[in-house]
Amino acid sequence: MAHNIGTLQRRLITLIEEFKRARDTWEEINSHAFPLANTLTNSVIQSRYVDEPQYWHPLLTTEFPDLIQKFDRKMQVIIQKQNEGLLDLVEKMGKQYTKMQNQLREVCTMYDGTKTTGIDMPIFKTCTLKNYMQRMQILVNMYSLELETKRSLVSNGIKNILTREEGVVLLSIWINQPSLVKSSLQEWVDICTTEMELSN
Repeated sequence: MAHNIGTLQRRLITLIEEFKRARDTWEEINSHAFPLANTLTNSVIQSRYVDEPQYWHPLLTTEFPDLIQKFDRKMQVIIQKQNEGLLDLVEKMGKQYTKMQNQLREVCTMYDGTKTTGIDMPIFKTCTLKNYMQRMQILVNMYSLELETKRSLVSNGIKNILTREEGVVLLSIWINQPSLVKSSLQEWVDICTTEMELSN
């Protein structure tokens, strides 16, 4: 049975380190995506000038009658390109989420294997494999919600804003990631640090 515990410990450490890498990569992508989300927001706001006659001097529109339409076409091309770039980054975040799901699935498989051998004791100090599985599930669920939020911001949110204030709210949602509960993330880090002496 000691051999089984040693094997479980090594496999669990590997999975948790991979889980950490996926979460760290998610954070890096989120940080890189924020300036693009900000640029997209500004472009969308700027594109709204088409609907605001006070931005267009009458002499300018008289001299160049199709100026507003050209500006609108140009802004739509810019917005589409920026939105595609942001969508690409969100899909990269989706790949990290898929990795987290796979790591959780492997922990679940390990847990199912221990049920048949009767190992229901702490893997390191105090937490059983079931504890790790349940806590990982909580984190994976949070990342699932946050991924859906990001996808919604890209597909429906940012490119449909009407005011600068709406843009600020959506950018705040982007950077603060409200679905990722900081206390739950910190609790996970604390458990891994204490139980396995990992800096997670």
